[in-house]
Amino acid sequence: IRQNNAQIPPGMILVGEDITRTNRGWGYNFPHFYVLIDTETSGLSSLNDDLIELSAIRIENDLVTDHFTTLIKPLSGKPIDLKATEVNHITDEMASNAPDLKNSLERFIKFIGQDILLGYNVSFDMNFINTSLLKIGGDPLPNDYIDLYKITKNFVDSNIGYKLQNIASEMGITSDNPHRALSDCYTAKGVYDTVYQFAKKESENEFEFPKQIDDFTLQYRFRSVRLIK
Repeated sequence: IRQNNAQIPPGMILVGEDITRTNRGWGYNFPHFYVLIDTETSGLSSLNDDLIELSAIRIENDLVTDHFTTLIKPLSGKPIDLKATEVNHITDEMASNAPDLKNSLERFIKFIGQDILLGYNVSFDMNFINTSLLKIGGDPLPNDYIDLYKITKNFVDSNIGYKLQNIASEMGITSDNPHRALSDCYTAKGVYDTVYQFAKKESENEFEFPKQIDDFTLQYRFRSVRLIK
């Protein structure tokens, strides 16, 4: 059992557990209507570190129609790890003047609605989002979600690895502000569109398109938390 200094409801403790998310028994083709999400955090532990930036773009019929982005004031009140700042360039001063976690998550939930969520290594993002919701007394997101990282590995051979910026570079996709959440959403959108074209080309000889995304893209284990009395 690990418990941090987050604002946990009285009489409750925070514990880690493994949760398996599935597609609830039905598959997806490559979606054309979805919300692509990304986060930036103060560290790597959803239990002990903070969500400090949250962004999303809405895609309708393959086109971006709206976006959401906000910096977030750290719930724990702890300084952002310097290694995190070196990557995302979010400073303590920037985060200290941002909206609080509760306000930010409420606006994010309103933006995403019940849409399918997509992200690159999305289990990390969902882990932080759901843990943050539990810390403020909320419930985990009920949305189905798809991991673009897993889809990409299924269709693309990379010579330099599968980190988002690496795979985008191999595809000729540029980013104006890498490792910031909104910019990474647009980068991931470019990767998704490219992978879709790879899959479509492959399907012309091998299967009727669109190919159903294999179960492994929709079902995997990730680290989350729950609150218990």
